[in-house]
Amino acid sequence: MPVVPSIGESTVCELHRDFLTCTSDTDTAAEEAYTKILGRRYPRVPFAPYRHMIRSHGVPDLAATDDEAHEDARSVENSHFTLKQISILKPILSRFNTIHNLDVIKKVELFQGVSWHKERQCVAFTSGSHQVCVYDFEESEPREPVILSSECQKVVSAIAWRPNAGMTLCVACRGGVCIWMLSYLGSIAPLRSGNTSLLGAPSGSSGARWVLVDYLRNPNNHVVTSLSWNPSGRLLACASFYERAFMVWDLAQGISTPLKRGFGGICLLQWSPRGDYLFSSHMDGVFRLWETENWTSEKWSSASGPVISAMWNSNDGILLMAFDQGTTLGALYLASRPPSLDFQLLPVELPDIQRITGGNGRIEKMVWDHNGERFAVTFSGGDDVHSGLVAVYDTRKTPILALSLLGFIRGPEPGAKAMSLAFYESLDSGLLLSVVIFFCRKRNVDRSLICLLFFLCFYFSFENVRRK
Repeated sequence: MPVVPSIGESTVCELHRDFLTCTSDTDTAAEEAYTKILGRRYPRVPFAPYRHMIRSHGVPDLAATDDEAHEDARSVENSHFTLKQISILKPILSRFNTIHNLDVIKKVELFQGVSWHKERQCVAFTSGSHQVCVYDFEESEPREPVILSSECQKVVSAIAWRPNAGMTLCVACRGGVCIWMLSYLGSIAPLRSGNTSLLGAPSGSSGARWVLVDYLRNPNNHVVTSLSWNPSGRLLACASFYERAFMVWDLAQGISTPLKRGFGGICLLQWSPRGDYLFSSHMDGVFRLWETENWTSEKWSSASGPVISAMWNSNDGILLMAFDQGTTLGALYLASRPPSLDFQLLPVELPDIQRITGGNGRIEKMVWDHNGERFAVTFSGGDDVHSGLVAVYDTRKTPILALSLLGFIRGPEPGAKAMSLAFYESLDSGLLLSVVIFFCRKRNVDRSLICLLFFLCFYFSFENVRRK
């Protein structure tokens, strides 16, 4: 088994399958090593929730945000949920009143809590109950993250960039979906009739501003808890834990179509990269695969609880899934061409994590890059040495999917917990893995809460590492 970073060490990067660490801010050897390859350094992005929230007039409402922060901080003192999760629990408790269902909700929500833009090195992540943080690494000068908030954007639960639409971000929240667009000087963002433009602070030297251009209403005013765009960016699938049907929005026409099968609320949607299939997971342990030509579906049932994470590879040939209970993954293999629903489901074991957790662990979060090079996962059930780690695997198809553990990532703060994972896949020299971590620091007798976003660069030589 690979070496586990000691408590007090912080992982910086992977170079040629070796994980480099540092022990302090002055230990820069690992950082300098990957900077020579990439030609730049990726800084950590610290962020304190509820600070400097942007209103429509661009003036922060500090009194209101401080009250919200103090209220949530008192709640977190007796729980392990993040700020964002606390406010979403109140309406959900009335329907899902078991600890098991709350745990599923927490895992699925965090799976969609961070999103990278496909063409630009820009990341968005949920940074509070009602707000989203956007950080652009391609700005000419380092800037503070931009915070998106609106009176109609409450209880943020998922985010996703719209494909082929410039800088357009979709935010799921209570009652519907907010669609934000970065509007540049000299251009006017397209607003749907009846929507109000809410301007944020300028983003970068261009003076561009984020504008709320559309709001897609949930017909039952429920919290929208899952989002997925089709590859063209025209169709948006939305679902809620409360509802058995999910909605497919055609944004060009401004209309939505409900699709319903089964009896359990929907906790996860995932469109395939080529758009031929849409995956849906239900709270009762059922999951379905929809073909998008005629919108027929095939049903499977899981004895290991609902699917809490699911990722496709680039050619729609494999769907990798993590279940709520246990550390065994599932892989769906396409057996014939679309729109066929002839898939085969096979287990994918993670024996190293099973040994670490004594067979009693559970998968928390996972992410798999579309090219099938790297797989990262967090888990529960380990001892103090293994608590809070992110396990990174090499993946290959021979012809079925095989995972090989490469190493572990440890965060920079003692007791830090990884909350959300996402890959940025457009680097020539490898991948960037973003990890949103959560930790508490004591100040006298009170606790303050900080969400920290830091970046790990996994570089590998495509000539030496990629399987022939």
